[in-house]
Amino acid sequence: KSKVRGEANKKAIDDFEVDDMIKLIKADYDLQTLKNIKDAIQKRSAEEVFPSKPSKVREPRGERKRVEPRVEGDETAGEGEAAPTEGVEKEWEGFQIGKKEDKMGIRGSDTHSIMFTNVKVPKANRIGEDGFGFKFAMKVLAGGRIGIAAQALGIASGAFELSVKYSKERKAFGTEIMNHQAIQFKLADMATEIEAARLLCLKAAWLKDQHEDYIMASAQAKLFASSAAMRITTEAVQVHGGYGFVKEYHVERMMRDAKITQIYEGTSEVQKIVIAREVLK
Repeated sequence: KSKVRGEANKKAIDDFEVDDMIKLIKADYDLQTLKNIKDAIQKRSAEEVFPSKPSKVREPRGERKRVEPRVEGDETAGEGEAAPTEGVEKEWEGFQIGKKEDKMGIRGSDTHSIMFTNVKVPKANRIGEDGFGFKFAMKVLAGGRIGIAAQALGIASGAFELSVKYSKERKAFGTEIMNHQAIQFKLADMATEIEAARLLCLKAAWLKDQHEDYIMASAQAKLFASSAAMRITTEAVQVHGGYGFVKEYHVERMMRDAKITQIYEGTSEVQKIVIAREVLK
């Protein structure tokens, strides 16, 4: 890190993204090389939005085939057209990286959309047989949900710890707010939900380590932990009162960060579909 700081004094580094810094630290990349990469990406970026906003998508010239991802809950998933898996190199013609999205939360992690315009993939880059892609994606999602559940648990735990600390310092009506029953009830609910989420995460992770079926366990862990994270971070803002709405106290950022855990790796609604299917087998 000291080496990075030393180089930063010689070259402009303020406009570098977080991911650029991580690469620099891990791989010891040259600063100018990183700047060149970033400039090239910006020049090649195309105006692209998430699939949930199709009305704003600007189609490039030439025939373009967009493959929409199929998710659990889609009754046609796995039927008809098989889904092969292919490795695509970013240097290939037709591959483009979209603009950096201006997100509500997890702003320390950059998010870009990608576009494939008439990209030609050689047979050598094909991975697996027909149908392998969909099965592999579903398996990855099931395991990834444990990680997202753990992420949600971490966000919730951090918000809870800050709330406990603040309740011992802030005074109202002549005493610390931790002595008011209204605050005590909030902290009690937070602690209970965090413990329940932790146990669900540990169970799902243990089942995966034991090579047992963890599909329902991972869905349950993500569903509960992500919902708990939203409730706990919202209550953390409430415990902090007006200061909770100020960025200096961090809990407002945690509330924004928590929301994505209910969305990616399968929304909470999809988790309920997965759980119900496992129950009704």
